[in-house]
Amino acid sequence: MVKVKADGSGFDFVDDSTTPTAGAITSAMLAPNAVNTAAIGDGQVTAAKLAKGVIPAAYTLPAASVTALGGVKKGVAVPNVAADADAAALASAFNSLLTQLRAAGVIAA
Repeated sequence: MVKVKADGSGFDFVDDSTTPTAGAITSAMLAPNAVNTAAIGDGQVTAAKLAKGVIPAAYTLPAASVTALGGVKKGVAVPNVAADADAAALASAFNSLLTQLRAAGVIAA
């Protein structure tokens, strides 16, 4: 930086660069959109540097219940019953389906 001497006899080159102290620059001092993705170095923004609540807590899908919606697992395939199946085969297929629904959490055990 060029600085004129106080007595007017000439000028000097001076290094006037300083680093502001922490907290000295407020959001109100910045021009709109002054800080953008391109201006922030990789890895400089971490969860520890952000205000609490900016990054939400990890979501855990709740289990389904008779009163609340929730996640269920996909059951294994249950084969179709033959059109001419007898009562024992129908009962076996139906019970297999119920077992799969219970295991997946779709119906209560």
